[in-house]
Amino acid sequence: MNEIEQLSPEQLINTIFKPLSELDKSLPERVTQYILHGEEIDVLDDFNKLCQISG
Repeated sequence: MNEIEQLSPEQLINTIFKPLSELDKSLPERVTQYILHGEEIDVLDDFNKLCQISG
């Protein structure tokens, strides 16, 4: 049976949000910090602004 690579929660979140790095290189790491540690709360405002600009 093949083993499936296990990702840590941080790696998984970074993988999911990696496409955001095309808009802002710091977003995936900042989103990860917000989700896991409650830090970087201003990432929500920055993300909202980027969504309005790119939308």
